[in-house]
Amino acid sequence: MENEEKIIFVNTFGAITDKRVILDYKTTSEEIPLEHISSVSIMHRCNRSSANLGLAIALSAFVFLLLKIDHLSQPVIVSLLLVLLGGLVSGLSNSIGYPYIIMSAKGIMKKPMIVPLGKNQQAMHFVSQVMKISSESSKFKVGNG
Repeated sequence: MENEEKIIFVNTFGAITDKRVILDYKTTSEEIPLEHISSVSIMHRCNRSSANLGLAIALSAFVFLLLKIDHLSQPVIVSLLLVLLGGLVSGLSNSIGYPYIIMSAKGIMKKPMIVPLGKNQQAMHFVSQVMKISSESSKFKVGNG
């Protein structure tokens, strides 16, 4: 007779039971047995080329605006200010980047989970719980062949 599964932890990123981890992606979910988990971590990804492009566009708009402001009409000035602002926002957000959760099971990397803005603490708590529970689980699995 098989014991019932106990839910240990649940949040937006998934659930952890005493037997498996359930990852909740936006459109799907994936179940991984605890004994298969090799590693879990939070990584940070930035897009340097997009950041540089956005900042170059903002700098170009700024220089053009400074050099030609006397000869430009008001709608063109407003448009250039919007391009400047958009380039700055794009450049800064791409240089800051975003975190995501990486998990590997049996040495195979699983699909990364992007951490939405403002959910960093929940993601770190989820990762720490997976690490804690999978390491506790592996202690009991040693020697079971």
